Amino acid sequence: MTSNPLPVYFAPVQGSTDLPYRVIHHNAVGGVDAYYTPFLRWEPGGLRNKDRHDIDPDANRGIPTVVQLIANRRDEFARLLDAVEEARWRRIDLNAGCAFPMQVHAGRGCALLQRPEALRELFDEMRRRPEVEFSVKMRLGWESADEVLTLLPLINDSPVSLVTMHPRIGKRQMKDKPDLDAFGRFLTHCQKPVVYNGDLTSVGDIHRIANLFPSIAGVMIGRGLLANPLLGLAYRDGTAFDEAARMRTLRLMASQLRAAVRQHLANEGQVQQRMQAFWTYQKGLIPKQEYKQLMRE
Repeated sequence: MTSNPLPVYFAPVQGSTDLPYRVIHHNAVGGVDAYYTPFLRWEPGGLRNKDRHDIDPDANRGIPTVVQLIANRRDEFARLLDAVEEARWRRIDLNAGCAFPMQVHAGRGCALLQRPEALRELFDEMRRRPEVEFSVKMRLGWESADEVLTLLPLINDSPVSLVTMHPRIGKRQMKDKPDLDAFGRFLTHCQKPVVYNGDLTSVGDIHRIANLFPSIAGVMIGRGLLANPLLGLAYRDGTAFDEAARMRTLRLMASQLRAAVRQHLANEGQVQQRMQAFWTYQKGLIPKQEYKQLMRE
């Protein structure tokens, strides 16, 4: 077992880390301290039915889960919080890092880093709900890695108990390597516990970040865990899993996931699309012909 392992959080990934996946991963593998849901957004008619299903407290029973919300103004955030608290959730994360153009253009996600007054109002709404444990996931900025530094007084004064930092700028999405120097500057001056998120694909990567930044409060992993569901377990327990074990785990999870999504999706075409989303993280990791076969199944 790794000596004093850091908490490992499963990052929210749209289209991949839905309820069936989280349940299957937790029961079949584990090694994760909490799973963050893909963000929920407010629609004209309220929460989408798929989102209500995803955060059904009974379906999530026994799974350590943090519900993530995305909003651009206080009244929208308040409606979301009302709906989520009604479902008895008390661990809620604010998405201030999404770089999808549709959300950014609507003033949500990473756009909040250029809208400090809007972010302040969302923090004020959090203060009205002391029964909830809030966190925030963010990037360094939208256009510049210095943007988040100007927000530090606001963040340090906020009611959030945890800040997850993905050290890239939103405008570049995933095109550049994580800016570890900028992360270090943020970590030095942030008075909240900080979780590192970005390009962790091996146990060695986790140890490297932990050694570089010994004061971090945990790591959040998305694509790395989707590519290798055993990663958190391997880090926490110090167990070496070979390629055969990784593929056995993926095939077991795929079989269970296919059966689970068939209960909720309307046709086999939708089921196949969901399974392609599962296998897409194996591109480049397994032989090309095997990958093509899996994408056809």
